[in-house]
Amino acid sequence: FTQYQYGFQPDTIKSFTEDSLRQRFSNLQIELGFRNKASNKYGINYAPQLQLHRFTDGRSNGETNIRIQAPLSKTIGEIFALQLGIDANLSNYKTDSISGISNNIVSISPSLQYNTPQLKVAAGFHPTWNNNVFVWLPNITAEAKLKNEKFVVLASWQGYFQKNNYAYLAQVNPFIAAPTSFTNTRFSDVFAGIKGSIGSHFTFNGRLSFQQRTNQALFLNDTLTGKSFNVVHEASLQVLSIRGEIGYSIQEKLQLLAGITLNDFQKQEQYTAAHGLLPMQLNGSVRWQILKDLLVK
Repeated sequence: FTQYQYGFQPDTIKSFTEDSLRQRFSNLQIELGFRNKASNKYGINYAPQLQLHRFTDGRSNGETNIRIQAPLSKTIGEIFALQLGIDANLSNYKTDSISGISNNIVSISPSLQYNTPQLKVAAGFHPTWNNNVFVWLPNITAEAKLKNEKFVVLASWQGYFQKNNYAYLAQVNPFIAAPTSFTNTRFSDVFAGIKGSIGSHFTFNGRLSFQQRTNQALFLNDTLTGKSFNVVHEASLQVLSIRGEIGYSIQEKLQLLAGITLNDFQKQEQYTAAHGLLPMQLNGSVRWQILKDLLVK
């Protein structure tokens, strides 16, 4: 797709040609994977996946990303299970002036699961290497059904990294200048929520979360060239987030979904505001089975 850098003031782009403002992003992605349809005699399930991704901007700046995911689980009796996930997310970025920048995140996710019809708990951790820097990250989730089974209470404490490669940054802000370095964002996310149904047609989902973000990517106007945005990183940022979602359905014929997310950005150390991040997000979808062989989304 094509984007045009526009400048933070109208006069700043008068001296640029249309071609110098144009960015033509190109994506090529291939995914391969397989999984077993039923547990083998040892109670083991597996679902490895390989993703190949090539991203370019039409200006000799390109990025190749390879991601290998290998989740593995083994049941122990009727209510326990062991899980082990391996995730290798590897990127290499090149330009005319940069021979190559590697940006790699590798993690292992061992956990123990407890599953009953009324309660599901998973406890583990994520040993993670973020560009060869090692950290321990939490991985704890819980889900409990209330007595009438129409309501489910959720809670979680998760640690993870958002990989700020060129493809992701351009998806958030397609008007950025080509980056010259990469820093990934570390998340610590604690949330509680509830989901359920009301009657036979309405469903709802709500959650309250508190996030501590380290090296959060922000987007500032490039006042030197006047036409693009530069990516900077906030060392520490706290986010209080509220999300609500409601759905309406009539059997399998019609499904409506609407949601809202409100984000309150707090306690920044370096910058005065969360430049380029959304304080409010709205989403909606419609799925309509018009005829037996005709589905509209």
